[in-house]
Amino acid sequence: MGRVLFNSEADMARVIVRWLADQRWEIFQEFQVKPGGARADIVAARATHLGSRVQAVFPCVRTLPSAASRNESAGSSLNRFLADL
Repeated sequence: MGRVLFNSEADMARVIVRWLADQRWEIFQEFQVKPGGARADIVAARATHLGSRVQAVFPCVRTLPSAASRNESAGSSLNRFLADL
């Protein structure tokens, strides 16, 4: 078993947000595209040197579900969130 790097998901989110801010990303926490839709812990965006925008979604979880349920639960959550976009 690996070592614990964060005491809570909130601790993890603070580190990610601090790093993204240092890298000049635009940060949205507890981001929800539409009312009642899926919510992402952190969404970040920034413009590229070519003028397009890059976006990234960060789930802040300390444990991963088993391989069988991971494909269904994590994948379906992300798919629901992306479908709202």
